[in-house]
Amino acid sequence: MVWQSLPPSQSKKKMARIAQAEAKEKQAQDNKMKELAQKIAGKEITICSKAEKGRLFGAISPKAIVDQIKKEGWEEIKEEMLEIAEPIKKIGKYPITLKLSDSVEAKITLLVKPEEGKGKSS
Repeated sequence: MVWQSLPPSQSKKKMARIAQAEAKEKQAQDNKMKELAQKIAGKEITICSKAEKGRLFGAISPKAIVDQIKKEGWEEIKEEMLEIAEPIKKIGKYPITLKLSDSVEAKITLLVKPEEGKGKSS
């Protein structure tokens, strides 16, 4: 490590500059996520899945949700950002929280519909 070979006063200054740069970068990232939150908040994402009598043949995975979100133009969203209250195994609407950063969240709705011509949603 280079800074360890520097005199104590210079290493402290270097560490302070690094900390300041990291804080500035975190603030820029938070601002970017706040803008994203304003754009995506309240959006409804639709996924069609095989279902019978309102029940899905399998649960909707976080990966499937993120893939659909990305298809709708929100490339920044990652699986680890999703907060889902329960496994999604039925036709219906589900609230999803996107934890975009430590201090920024957005809420969207997932609408799960049966695939056209497959199964019944009674």
